[in-house]
Amino acid sequence: MTNGPTRIPSKGLCIYCGRSGLRLTDEHILPYFIGGQHVIEEASCDDCAKITTKFELDVGRELWGDARIAFNAPSRRKKEKTNLH
Repeated sequence: MTNGPTRIPSKGLCIYCGRSGLRLTDEHILPYFIGGQHVIEEASCDDCAKITTKFELDVGRELWGDARIAFNAPSRRKKEKTNLH
């Protein structure tokens, strides 16, 4: 077992709707907002990615927001730069 991120190769179709022949994006097995590092490569079509992204944003902010802050969970939001002068 590995301690770092795992990347699982694509099967060439969307894991949600089953369509193929479309542009596919990587999909975290566990959401990134709770520390998910493991990814299925090219696993979600753009239409399904929009749905899962909105869901994860809503859940990550509304239900997990305080816990994420308390445990310093990962975020895609850029951190503010501190002025060292």
